[in-house]
Amino acid sequence: MQSSIVTFKDNKHAYLRLFQAVMGAAFLILITLVADIKEAGYGAIIVILVPTILIVDGLVRFFVLKEGTVIDLQHGTISYPKNYKREVLHISDITSVTSSKTVHSGPNFGVNVYSYDVHLHGSFGHRTLIFSSKEARDEVLHKLKSLFPDGDEL
Repeated sequence: MQSSIVTFKDNKHAYLRLFQAVMGAAFLILITLVADIKEAGYGAIIVILVPTILIVDGLVRFFVLKEGTVIDLQHGTISYPKNYKREVLHISDITSVTSSKTVHSGPNFGVNVYSYDVHLHGSFGHRTLIFSSKEARDEVLHKLKSLFPDGDEL
């Protein structure tokens, strides 16, 4: 029997956020070991605040991203990570699904970084699901299109 809940995990982004949190923690530990916090005054608050924000931001995004994209056939919903929370859409509200490849050039020492996107269109407007691999994107795209036998137009 086929499961009514299908989960697609794309953990690359989740683990990058976890790495961000670990680096923030390492930076915070380094600051507390090296710096004389009592003598630094208000500057110490700012120096400690930045890695703390990195830690919190990284951990929150990790736990939101690690669940992946979830298609719940029983409830007719799709949930996916968006910023610091999960967004839920009703599959019946989707009118079309398309895909694309996006090039993000330059931020990583001039190396192009690609994202593979699924675009959902419907009564809610437009939403984009972002994946780090073509395979992960294509799995979600195939599953969504299989729910509607007419192809792209759902």
